[in-house]
Amino acid sequence: MTTPNKGRRELPLVQLLPNMMTVAALCAGVTAIRMAITGQIRKVFAEDPKVFDPRTYLKPAMTAMQALCEERYQQFGTAGNASKIKSIPLSEMAKRYADGSLDPKFG
Repeated sequence: MTTPNKGRRELPLVQLLPNMMTVAALCAGVTAIRMAITGQIRKVFAEDPKVFDPRTYLKPAMTAMQALCEERYQQFGTAGNASKIKSIPLSEMAKRYADGSLDPKFG
């Protein structure tokens, strides 16, 4: 009989809490973006219930999403750092996953 948790690592609470806080923050950010989009779509539908073309209601939704993201970039001090991000080809990422260099490291 095999144990379902065999080989599973246990995370110390000190490492688990920051990870949980990061997940919660990401969820909150995604929720804020979703609410900004939904609010703009509902506004367009309320102003003109006959609107059918997605281009009509998605344009203000995308603008609201962009404004929210730009605001968050400013708040968290990440604005202006895009040039520091170097793209990596998919083949290179596949190698990194295969050789384990992207595996989480604890302790």
